[in-house]
Amino acid sequence: IAYHGGAVFEDIYYIVGGQNRELKPLNLIQKFDIKNNKILPPTQPKDEDFPALDGHSVNILENKIFVYGGMGNEGLNKDVYLITIKKPNEEKTEQKNENKGTGQDKEDNENEEKEEDDVDAQAKKEEKKNEEDQKEITFEFTNLTANLEGENLPKPRKFHSSLIKGDSLFIYGGLGIENEIYGDMWEYSLGGNTFTKIEMNNEDEKAFPKPRSGARMFVNNENIFLFGGKLDLIKESNELWKFEPGSKKFTLIHDTLIEKFTEEELAKNKGSSSDDNKDKKKFRLLSRHEVEQRTNPLPYNMKNSKNKKGTKKDKKKNEKEDEANN
Repeated sequence: IAYHGGAVFEDIYYIVGGQNRELKPLNLIQKFDIKNNKILPPTQPKDEDFPALDGHSVNILENKIFVYGGMGNEGLNKDVYLITIKKPNEEKTEQKNENKGTGQDKEDNENEEKEEDDVDAQAKKEEKKNEEDQKEITFEFTNLTANLEGENLPKPRKFHSSLIKGDSLFIYGGLGIENEIYGDMWEYSLGGNTFTKIEMNNEDEKAFPKPRSGARMFVNNENIFLFGGKLDLIKESNELWKFEPGSKKFTLIHDTLIEKFTEEELAKNKGSSSDDNKDKKKFRLLSRHEVEQRTNPLPYNMKNSKNKKGTKKDKKKNEKEDEANN
């Protein structure tokens, strides 16, 4: 799958939605037990509880997964969904409290004491408990913003950037229904269930990130950082921006994040010496567009069509070369 969202809680990696091989969004939550290296049975929510999505964002706060945006079968999603992971051990504790003082409670205690005396039995018990816990992972689905209406709401989008900082979900950019690229930033209050558009304080228009999709956000020292993304359908950016929530100001930290290395520096990184080569040529990371241009030359028929625009002498020369090649 692709364009899914993921989050980790208590050694389980939850994979939410995504796009399948038929390029359709999935209504599925897949689980992977990181500690035991096991794939757990997936969960398929009801369509009325949670939609099929791809290109959405996923953030987690304790046992609460927040899903925003993305493309579904009915179009772009405008809502914030809450997926609450139900802890199996809590449910068992509740059941145990209900059995307290009954004959079943006494029988359970006697069985536990017998098994504790046997190391092998204890190991088997632990393994059985883990399997039962994994099978019993359940979810509650809530559409937090279903009833929100008004003009002060973000447009539905996909391939946006988002993160949780404090009690807020920050959202930046993304693609609209007609692949229009957004450059706006929003703050969603997890406690207040409200959206607020962040108005930037920068006076210079060049001090803002250009609209983009597919960028990534992270938090460091109370500041939010925005890296990369696509400025249009083919042009990527390697800019790193810092956003200060207090002053609501963006600052460009680095314009490319592409470092240039000499052959000597590259050789040091590989653990070898380059004393024999004193010509310190500089290298840079090629963009995907440049790589495609260099690795995918024009097809033969396109080359031939270009040659037809030349002189008669050029045409005869090309015909002779073609005959020689054949």
